[in-house]
Formats: sequence, structure tokens, C-alpha cells
Amino acid sequence: MKREKSGSSQTDGRTTKLSFLSAEPRVVCYYTNWSVYRPGTARFNPQNINPYLCTHLVYAFGGFTKDNTFKPFDKYQDIEKGGYAKFTGLKTYNKNLKTMLAIGGWNEGSSRFSPMVASRDRRKEFVRNAIKFLRQNHFDGLDLDWEYPAFRDGGKPKDRENYAKLVRELREEFERESEKTGKPRLLLTMAVPAGIEYIQKGFDIETLNKYLDWMNLLSYDYHSAFEPAVNHHAPLYPLEEPNEYSVDNELNIVRNHEMVTIGVGCCHICNSR
Repeated sequence: MKREKSGSSQTDGRTTKLSFLSAEPRVVCYYTNWSVYRPGTARFNPQNINPYLCTHLVYAFGGFTKDNTFKPFDKYQDIEKGGYAKFTGLKTYNKNLKTMLAIGGWNEGSSRFSPMVASRDRRKEFVRNAIKFLRQNHFDGLDLDWEYPAFRDGGKPKDRENYAKLVRELREEFERESEKTGKPRLLLTMAVPAGIEYIQKGFDIETLNKYLDWMNLLSYDYHSAFEPAVNHHAPLYPLEEPNEYSVDNELNIVRNHEMVTIGVGCCHICNSR
């Protein structure tokens, strides 16, 4: 059964009603646009996606420019070869399917995000361009994937506070745009790292919990190919229990467990040592 929660938020003298849908099973699947370049039978494109396996599909990744306009990371595949269109076109088979665009990823880190969220004017432009880009390309929502606020090259201590401001402003404008146009509100989600220090220093979970539809916990990549020994990168019951600890910590912080989607790494990491 679908339950609706409601609340309100006020910014610049305007009050925006916020609605949240919850208590329905949620299976969120990420599609990486570089998988089309895999050799042989490993090649994977949007036509290979079963539109009935997931409730929400996320196209990874898009980016944005210094003037805060959204851009495809691979214009040839995403636009010219119809990657976006084929991906969102899966909804013709499954009317209940939602397709979203992830902005960010490892290559679009703090050096890009931090200056943008620090400026009120840039955030405003980012929000406006987000709505325009998502609607033009027939996406149902935005998944924020900043890796990672307050960390990596360009990260600032104020990223935590400023990132929360961006999320609030995105959500409020998504609500207003929906009320104005009569279209379903754009979804707003976020990828959250499993590392406890990353969460504490970069994510104002209490505030984010008010404005996001849910959070996607990156509970994988605990180990990499750069380590001297092979280990499980997405363990269920590892010896040190970092996975279980990450999930428990996230649930304790968020409190509303319906807000957390646990990530499962459906990939492998090669180590030839």
C-alpha cells in the first residue's frame, strides 16, 4: 500500500508543500553508459535492460558545466546514438517504471560541485537547468552523486551545509514546477558513501532526510584492485564487518529506514597479482 506523508518548507518568504510516497518496495538499478564500449558479449546497452526487473532505473552519469548547465558525459552515445531516448523509452513497456539521471560520479567530484553549491546564484541556475534538462530528456527524477563533499580535490568543510541547501532548493522547485505544470513531481535522490567519516563530514543527514525521496547507500567498493591482496568488495558477512557497520550506522542516523536503499555491487574487480 502506498502511504503519503506531507510537510512544508519555507524559503524566501514562500511556503512549499512537500509530499512523500513511502512503504512500497523499491528496486533501484544503475545503468552505466560506458558499458556500450565493452567488447564482445560483454557489451550492454539500454535495449538489453529488462524493464520489469527494477522499479527505478538510473542512467549514470551526466555532468554539468562551469555555467551550471547540464551536459551528457558522452554526447555521442547519450544523444546522437539515442542512449537517453532508448533508456527512457523502456517506460513504453512498463508503465510503472521510473527513469532517473545520475549527476556526478567519480569524474565529477568536489572541484566541480563545491564552487557551485557555495554560490546561491549558481545553485539557482543549477536547479533551473536541472528541471529543464530532465524534462527535455524525459527523465522522472535526479540522483545526486557527488563523490565526495568535503573530500577529494576541491572539497571544503562548508560543503556539508551547502550541499543540504542545494537539496532543499531542488526539492522546493521540483514541487513548484509540478504544481505549475500539472506534471508528476520529479524525484530527488542521493548516492551516499558507506564510509562513516565521509557521511559525518559531508552529509547533513537530518536535513537531507526532509527533502530527499530516498538515499542510495554505496555499500560496496570496500576493497579495490590496487590492494596487495584479494578481498570481497561487497561482502555480506566480512571478518571486520564494515558492510554491516555501514548499514547499521546509516540506519541509526537516518532513523526513517524507508529512506535507505542498500546498494548491491553487481560487478567484479579484477586483480591479476
